[in-house]
Amino acid sequence: MVAKLERAEETDLGNSHAWSWSNPMLDVLYNEKAQEVRAVMLRVEAGENVPREQIDHALDNSALRGLGGYP
Repeated sequence: MVAKLERAEETDLGNSHAWSWSNPMLDVLYNEKAQEVRAVMLRVEAGENVPREQIDHALDNSALRGLGGYP
């Protein structure tokens, strides 16, 4: 699970620099999503029993896709 969260964080951070000219708000939203993923990942790494719903929410970028972002 941690590896999946790491990949998601890396992708979201990369996407947080991809929209500067065409849709700067997406940069901000992807950065916030990366922070959310990071927070969940740290909890998982610390051994906390993170509810699956919170993990799924952190990994879900559907709202960003609805704004024109990458999947």
